[in-house]
Amino acid sequence: MPNILIVDDDLGIRDSFTTILEKEGYSIAGAGTGLDAIRSVEKDSVDIVLLDLKLPDLDGMEVLRKIKKINPNIPIIIISGYGNMDTVIKAIKEGAYDFLPKPLEPECVKIDIARAMQVKGLMTEIKTLKEELKPSANIVGNNPKMQEIFKIIGRVANEKVTVLLDGESGTGKELIAHAIHENSSRNGQPFVAVDCSAIPQTLMEGELFGHEKGAFTGAVGRGIGRFGQADKGTIFLDEISNIDLDTQSKFLRVLQEGEFQMIGAAKPTKVDVRIIAASNKNLEDMVTKGEFRGDLYHRLNVINIKIPPLRERKDDIPVLVNHFLSKFHKQNDGVLKHISKEALNVLLQYNWPGNIRELENVITQAVVTGASDVIMPQDLNIKIQDASQKEEPADAMSSIKEEIGKGVALTDIVAELEKKYIKEALVKANNNYTLAAKLLGIDRKVLTYKMKKYEIV
Repeated sequence: MPNILIVDDDLGIRDSFTTILEKEGYSIAGAGTGLDAIRSVEKDSVDIVLLDLKLPDLDGMEVLRKIKKINPNIPIIIISGYGNMDTVIKAIKEGAYDFLPKPLEPECVKIDIARAMQVKGLMTEIKTLKEELKPSANIVGNNPKMQEIFKIIGRVANEKVTVLLDGESGTGKELIAHAIHENSSRNGQPFVAVDCSAIPQTLMEGELFGHEKGAFTGAVGRGIGRFGQADKGTIFLDEISNIDLDTQSKFLRVLQEGEFQMIGAAKPTKVDVRIIAASNKNLEDMVTKGEFRGDLYHRLNVINIKIPPLRERKDDIPVLVNHFLSKFHKQNDGVLKHISKEALNVLLQYNWPGNIRELENVITQAVVTGASDVIMPQDLNIKIQDASQKEEPADAMSSIKEEIGKGVALTDIVAELEKKYIKEALVKANNNYTLAAKLLGIDRKVLTYKMKKYEIV
């Protein structure tokens, strides 16, 4: 039942309209002064206010402003016998919904209140829609596969189930995980993202579950692990296939018992956490090979969301490009650049092995290095490989073949290539670590870790 507050120092008007509006199904409260009106709005649920401008203690305009400050969404209908043009304009500018002159016609009041209730309902609906869309503001996609994923997010967000995101690197798995968290009842709690591929196996257990003071050499204080940080919220474990079998068994305990054991702790720690995991590897194949626990896989795979690679949703490329151009513009306050049709055609022909992350890196570099406000084909750094993506660059392949011929280990070859590309990215980015990490499609922390590993100065 909508609640209406009638603010007028004339008791006869208050009583008269209380009788009329209660017959329409409204709940009515009255106030004879401005202060009483403000107190009512502060402590009670008020849907609409009928406000007289001439009150014994406060000016009606001042009451209007104070009510709007308390709750800007309450429609306020001004009722006054002093309805000159300046007063009407001023009231509307201050946020009044409408202005009704005295003496009041009951039918006009009823119609105005009904319309105000419709407007209030629309405002609430728009606010709700904005809140629903806000978490997914960075997820762009009109492709039917992406639209289906959005529907799944809406259905599973509030369910207390684990979710496994299945997709290639760079497809936006963390954004999907974040959207699930933000649309759930845990959205005011921590969202902790963990890139399992960036954590050495020897440190994995401590990183996830934490340690007590003195648990090992160098443990000078108590370290709260990622699960402890995510308590009451959501933990997103990216590239979960990198967790070793021993740590997997400890992780399974979290799923089964809702508790984990910190290194060096005498007793387990209880935790309430929503788990979302992701992998770009086929976990079923890993289970068959004995590289991933089958019981853990089935516990994780309650809801499976398959995220399509960019090559399967190329119709989203123009939308994504405009999104990245706008995003870069907002972050850097530079000139908003546009993309030419010719450059867009090049992007549409390319197969995007690095998916959306690679597309964002290409657009970022084109914006930074492009000479004009329009991105042209020559500004795009995807000319090294052809659009078919079937052949590796000749110089890289010949170099690898030579190394294999010498009996060099695969890990050494990969390390040398990685080192080479990191150095090239740093040169292109003028030693800006953040931009270099973007060009490489990795996190900045991963870049600094690898620079230390390869002793790159």
